[in-house]
Amino acid sequence: MADGFIARTTDAEAGRVDVVRSRSVAAADVPARLSAMEEIGASGQFEKTRFALLAAVEMHRAHFGDAALRDRIEESIVASWSKMPLAIRFEVLVALADTALERGDRTEAASLVARAVAMLADARWSIDADVQWTARIAERRFRIGEEAEARAMLVDAIGRYEAGRATIIDIDRAATLRPVLQAWTTIGDAERARELLAKTLEEGAVNPNARPRALDLAATLALVAEHSI
Repeated sequence: MADGFIARTTDAEAGRVDVVRSRSVAAADVPARLSAMEEIGASGQFEKTRFALLAAVEMHRAHFGDAALRDRIEESIVASWSKMPLAIRFEVLVALADTALERGDRTEAASLVARAVAMLADARWSIDADVQWTARIAERRFRIGEEAEARAMLVDAIGRYEAGRATIIDIDRAATLRPVLQAWTTIGDAERARELLAKTLEEGAVNPNARPRALDLAATLALVAEHSI
C-alpha cells in the first residue's frame, strides 16, 4: 500500500519514508543501497541526496555491530556528500557519532568527532551557524571524554557570539545560544548554564511579533525542562 502512495509523493516526502524503511534494510542489501546513494550524490540533487544520507545514517545504526559494513557505510557517506552544504555534513557526522556513543564505542565516536572538529576548523560561514555547530560538537567532545577541549570550544563560541552579535539577525540570537546552553548543561556547569539561560531569554524577547516570540520562549523552556536547568 505504501508504494502506491510513494509514487505520487514529492522527493522530500518519499525521502522521509525511505529513511524509516532503512532502519530494517538487510545487511545483504546495504551495498546496493550505498551504490545508489553515491550515484544520487554525484548528481547533485539536494533533496534526494540529503534523504539518502539520512537513510545511510539509519543503516549505520542498524548494522553498527558489523565493523566492516559500518566502515563501508561511512566511506560511502563521505563519497556522496561532496556537493552538499556543510550543515548537512555536520548533521550526518553528529548523528553517526551519537550512534557510536549510544553503543558504547567511544573509540569510533572519537574518530567521527575528530573529523567534525577538523571540518569545523576549515568552515567559513555565518557567526550563528558557527556558534551552533561549535556547541554541538563541543557537547560530543565532552561525551567522549575530552572535557577540557569541550569547555574551551564553548568559551570560544560565546566569545565569537559576542564579537559578531550585531551581524546575527536579532530574531535568530536565542536559537544561536540554545545549543551552547544545552552543551553547558551536558557538561554539568550549572553556573554557566544559568547565566546563559538568562541571556537566551533576553535575546528571545526582542522579536516584535508575538507568535514567533512565544515559539522562541517555548523552545528555550522546553530545553530547560528537558535538562532540568
